[in-house]
Amino acid sequence: MRALNHEHIFVYPYLDVNGMDLDTILPGLQGVANKVKANSSLKKVFDELGNLYLSDGDYLLHGDYFPGSWLKTEDGIKIIDPEFCFFGPIEFEIGVIVTHLKMADQPVAIIQRALSLYDEEINFRAPDLGGF
Repeated sequence: MRALNHEHIFVYPYLDVNGMDLDTILPGLQGVANKVKANSSLKKVFDELGNLYLSDGDYLLHGDYFPGSWLKTEDGIKIIDPEFCFFGPIEFEIGVIVTHLKMADQPVAIIQRALSLYDEEINFRAPDLGGF
């Protein structure tokens, strides 16, 4: 599952032809994507991050940690769909959280608070987090 996720995150979106028309999601998005796809320096960064994602790490990660996997119950938040779990770099999982908070247009203060809560519990490499 990790290899499949890697393909969908770090490879497939950046292929010159991948069958996706991003303008159907947001007009103008395909043009932005084409610029990203043409940027060889940026694609090299994606390759490096993809290799980091595939490297073994010290943390058990959910692997598909996004709001669709979070359930609010009377007993608190529950996380479902653990089939993507693997031991990897914690920066990946935290980066996914930050990305979803940004896509949901959450205030910077909420993002900073989330990062500070993680930082209280674990040490993570901030430069790698930014990449993810």
